[in-house]
Amino acid sequence: MRVWRDVSVAADAIGKEFSVVSDEPAALHEEMTLGLAGPEGRVDVRVRVLESRPQVVDGIVRHQLRLLMLEATS
Repeated sequence: MRVWRDVSVAADAIGKEFSVVSDEPAALHEEMTLGLAGPEGRVDVRVRVLESRPQVVDGIVRHQLRLLMLEATS
């Protein structure tokens, strides 16, 4: 099953770990594919959820997901 979510990638990458902010929470250890669009085109990155926690952004509850990059494909 494929579920599309819009996320914002945070600029706090450390090695293979990085964070995104999503409207939806994610389950711990869930694996998913994140499609990143950039000037060179789209890259699909396989990730695993390390942490999911609620966060208030502009008065709206969002979810910060800490992700581990497993592999990237173009």
